[in-house]
Amino acid sequence: MFQNILTFSNIASAASIISLGISVWLLVLVKNIKTKFLFRINIDSNATKIKKISSELVSLLGDFTNNKDEIEEKLKIIEVVVKNLNKGTDNQDLSKTFNRVTNSISEYFNNEDINRNEKDVRAIRHQVVTITEELNFEKQSIKVGN
Repeated sequence: MFQNILTFSNIASAASIISLGISVWLLVLVKNIKTKFLFRINIDSNATKIKKISSELVSLLGDFTNNKDEIEEKLKIIEVVVKNLNKGTDNQDLSKTFNRVTNSISEYFNNEDINRNEKDVRAIRHQVVTITEELNFEKQSIKVGN
C-alpha cells in the first residue's frame, strides 16, 4: 500500500510544492526587509525634506491668496513623501500620524476650491511638524538599535 504512495516521483513532487511555498514566503520576507531597510536609510533625507517644505509653507502662508498654487504643490509633495514613509514603518504610532496627515491633505483637496482656506493648511502644517519630530525620535531609536 505505501509502496505505491512513497515513490520517488511522488516524494519529488511533494518536495517541489513545499519548496515553492517556501520560496514565496521568503520573497515576501525579503520584500518587507527591503522596505524597512529603505525606510531606515532614507529617514534622514525624508525628515530634512519634510522640514524644508514645512518651512516653505510658513513663508507661503504669509500671502495665502497669491501663493495658493505653490502651497497646494507643497502639500502634494508632502503627501507623496509621507505615503512612501508609511510603507516602511513598523511603528504603529508613527503610521497613525502619517495616515492623519495624508487624510487631512486628501480632505483639503476634496473640498471645493472656494472652501480651501489658510486655517486648514496651517492645521496640516502643524501635523507635519509632528511628523518631523516623530521621525527624529524614530531616527534616534534606530541608532540605539530598537
